[in-house]
Order: sequence, then C-alpha cells, then structure tokens
Amino acid sequence: MILGKKLTKKLNLGKRINMAKKKTGLMILMSVIIVAILVLFINLFVSYVYPSPDYEDYCSARIVYPGQEKPIENNDSCEALALSQRDQCCADYYGTSYYWDEDLEYCECDNTYDEARTNYDQKVFFIFAGLGFILLIAGLFINFTLVEIISLSTGGILVIEGIARNFDDKLMVLIATGVLIVIVGIFAFKKFKD
Repeated sequence: MILGKKLTKKLNLGKRINMAKKKTGLMILMSVIIVAILVLFINLFVSYVYPSPDYEDYCSARIVYPGQEKPIENNDSCEALALSQRDQCCADYYGTSYYWDEDLEYCECDNTYDEARTNYDQKVFFIFAGLGFILLIAGLFINFTLVEIISLSTGGILVIEGIARNFDDKLMVLIATGVLIVIVGIFAFKKFKD
C-alpha cells in the first residue's frame, strides 16, 4: 500500500511537470504571436496616422534606365555647372556624370524629397523609441510572465526598428542603444540574480 501511494505521487508529479512544459511552450508561442501582431498593429497605426512622404508629391514620376541618361555635350566642368546650377546638385546625385537643365529639376526635387524623408524617419524614430521604452520599462515592473515577455519583446523590437529608421543620427542611435542595453541588463539581472 505504501509503495502504491509513492508510485501514484511520482506519476502525479510527472503529469504536473508535463503540463507545466506544455503550458510554458504554449505561453511562449502565444507571446511570439501577440508580439508580431502588436508590432504590425503599431506600424500600421503610425503609417495611417502619420503617412510617409510620397515621391510623387515632390517629383513627377520618372524612370531612367541605364544608358538612357543624357550627358553634357560641351566642355563645361563639374565646377562650372555646379556654380551656375546650385550646389553641385547633379554632381552629388548622379556621381561622376553631369546633366543639363531638365535633369537639374529632378535633382532638386530628389533632394527635397530626401530631406522630407529624413525628417519623417526621425519623427517615426521618436514615436517607436518612445513607445518601445514605455513597454520595456513596464515590463520591468509587471510580474506576470506573459505580459513581461510581450512588453519586453514588443518594446525591444520597436526601439530597434526606430533605430534602424534613424540610423543617420548617430548620437540618438547611440543613446537609444545604450538605454536599451541598460533596460535589458536590469531585466536580466532582476530575473537571473539567483
């Protein structure tokens, strides 16, 4: 009888361990799915509320295939063209080939579009990094495992996405990366200090 009770206890313990493994696996799977959906939702929401600049708003659509470009046919140097046509616009845009007046219009609108795109990416960086850091910090203080996993993962992905969009601003990227490392380090220390 005593042997039967010990065996029953061991079997029940084994069932509980299997159930715990299944529950943990399901929790991780659900966390991954929820994180992916949250990141997608936040991206869609930001693009709907704050749409990116369209190239066609700055320049008329034009496709130039290699070999169709129209080079300068006289002996004007790059410097002479740049001085007469604003800031070496085409020299910067086309590299070593230089183009006449109708192409300068496209160079100028391309530069305007690039500036608008850079400003947009910087603002989206602040949106994503702000939301990401809020979620990361919330994940540090919430003691419910599923919410911790979701908030830390979503927050980290949003911060990294913001960093990738604003990589030209090295100082902001450096600061955001440093803060991200500190928050993840605090979480790791908090969870694994035993």
